Amino acid sequence: MRETATVRVDSKALVTVRQNRYSVPVALAGLRVAAAVGARGIAISHGGEQVASHERLHGRFGTSARLDH
Repeated sequence: MRETATVRVDSKALVTVRQNRYSVPVALAGLRVAAAVGARGIAISHGGEQVASHERLHGRFGTSARLDH
């Protein structure tokens, strides 16, 4: 079962989910996006379209940044 949350993209194009940060496309800075949290991954969508996916970080205060958004 996946947990979903609505989160705001910060000025550095990162969203915080469960105390970890994940990158999204820069064009989404300041907007709200949906994050679906699974056991192994995070899927982030905006307007019904997936805009980023990351392997889920375990622990706290980690950052997963991808430059290819």
